[in-house]
Amino acid sequence: MKNRYRIGLDVGTNSLGWCVLELDGQGDPHRIENAGVRIFSDGRKEKDKATLAVTRREARLARRRRDRFKQRQTYLLSVLTDVGLFPKRKTELEDLQKENPLELRAKALQEKLKPYQVGRALFHLNQRRGFKSNRKDSSEDATSGRVSKSVRMLLEEMGLIGSLLPKEKYKELSKKEKRLSGRKKLKIAKKPWPGWAAWPS
Repeated sequence: MKNRYRIGLDVGTNSLGWCVLELDGQGDPHRIENAGVRIFSDGRKEKDKATLAVTRREARLARRRRDRFKQRQTYLLSVLTDVGLFPKRKTELEDLQKENPLELRAKALQEKLKPYQVGRALFHLNQRRGFKSNRKDSSEDATSGRVSKSVRMLLEEMGLIGSLLPKEKYKELSKKEKRLSGRKKLKIAKKPWPGWAAWPS
């Protein structure tokens, strides 16, 4: 007979029980050789029974998210450099970093940019990919800040929304007129923006 012993395990959430049985000549158990149990903490907080792995998991996810972002950034830089939209020389790269990407993106609506400027604008889009939007923030800073005003001016120039009414005139409007005014909800123009036809090829 090859096997003289058999082991049994009882695996629980916070314990591990085991038992070793000695077998007879026919392979049937006839004696308990040894047995025991190992008890350990269940990996949860006593107060709310929340798992202790949450903190580790959140840190791990943050590391992976950062690593993936850096990988995308490195890949985009290599592609932009290969197609001639990003400089290879360090001096040219330092000069390009001084360019304001937001100004370049707005400028691209009206005129043709240099290849490196197009690459700078594309790289900026990659940097801001997935940022937390404040569109649900109705505070005064979010709706009347410098960035918010610049975005509204750009949309007005493109003809996608109407101009913002002064506060005094806005208070005099009815509820229906306020909804249509574009102050609380942007009203997208049905006709296509004429600027697309003049887009530089």
